[in-house]
Amino acid sequence: MSSGFQYNSSFTFSHPGWESDPVADYAELALARVTAEAPDPGPIEDLTTFAQQLHTTGLPICEAADLEDLNDGAAIGSGTTMTVFKCLWKSKNKAVAVKRVNLGIALGQSQHEAHSQKYSGLLKSLLREMRLMNHPWCKAHPNFVELLGISWDAVTSDGGISSYRPAMIVELADPTTPQLRDLVKSSRYPLGLKEQGMMFDLLTDVAEGVTMLHAMKIVHGDLKPDNILLFRTKDRLVAKLSDFGFCSPFTDIEYKIGGTPYWNAPECMPDAPEELRAFRKTITRDLYSFGLVMAYSLFSILPYDEEGEHDADTMTVQDWKLNQDASIFLHEQIIVYVLDFHSIHKVVPESLHGLDLRPHDLLWFQIWAAMTELLRQHPNERNIRMAHMHSVFKTPHRQVTFLSQSRC
Repeated sequence: MSSGFQYNSSFTFSHPGWESDPVADYAELALARVTAEAPDPGPIEDLTTFAQQLHTTGLPICEAADLEDLNDGAAIGSGTTMTVFKCLWKSKNKAVAVKRVNLGIALGQSQHEAHSQKYSGLLKSLLREMRLMNHPWCKAHPNFVELLGISWDAVTSDGGISSYRPAMIVELADPTTPQLRDLVKSSRYPLGLKEQGMMFDLLTDVAEGVTMLHAMKIVHGDLKPDNILLFRTKDRLVAKLSDFGFCSPFTDIEYKIGGTPYWNAPECMPDAPEELRAFRKTITRDLYSFGLVMAYSLFSILPYDEEGEHDADTMTVQDWKLNQDASIFLHEQIIVYVLDFHSIHKVVPESLHGLDLRPHDLLWFQIWAAMTELLRQHPNERNIRMAHMHSVFKTPHRQVTFLSQSRC
């Protein structure tokens, strides 16, 4: 029997007679006026083709000599394809992060073909990432890491073969907690009221960035705490999306699934049934990953976190995503913040009858309901809209303000 509790054309929990959210509705309408698919870079056969394509972006080029290492050559971060260094852009007198490609030079003919294929794919992914970050919508958005320019590093193999590798120059994140993961690890749980408010703001930041990507018909494909960077402003920490190497247009079969298995949605699991796999290139995968990011940020753990992200058994992670009910885990965590929820076992408004709840408790009920939707196993059942997360977290002052400058 239906409770009448539903998502009523917004990412807020509606009931007959409840008002919808005009701010989120306006934002979504404004984004829907124009679509802006990131152009495919086309075939990238070698470094020359890459350089020619890169020239069309108009990005500033920084001479390698204009970058001075500020960390004695030690990296401040690393990933599968890129390593990050802290440098001074001397001519601008600005500390920046320089992301360098993790790929050496083929040592002989036997390695050349495999190396060339891998390098070509890496260059295409890198160019796609640069074009996306350089898109006017992304440059204007407060929740995308800013791409400042590019540089070229001269590299030489042990055999004396020389070549060049592109490097991305981006804004430098907060030195204390550069990633959302760092903030979670340094925080005390359960979160106090002040810390809850800070985390709600950061999660709203992430949601607004993802909303922009989806408006551009782009799937992020690798949403996780490591790819959410933090920047300190005079008012607060601000979260920004980064690492767009796995981004792809909606349902484009040419792109690999990509992502990080630990943070991927059920439809991206190796043994997912075909009815789920059909959704692995859609925005629903970002919704699920965002649900995991929410759970990790608010509780500091995940359902399959006993062994840690890098040691967790793949089959354990897959089994939980394909067979377990997320609402049970979420309920166990929510009652830490709202003890009265001990007696509530389902996310329906009728459960609240007879309870003397504060606005703070109702807020957590709404968050619980949102995460339950985000973490539903079947993509078709994630009946939510990212554009309304500021309503879920009760952060109405957080609006996509840059949209108001582009009424047309």
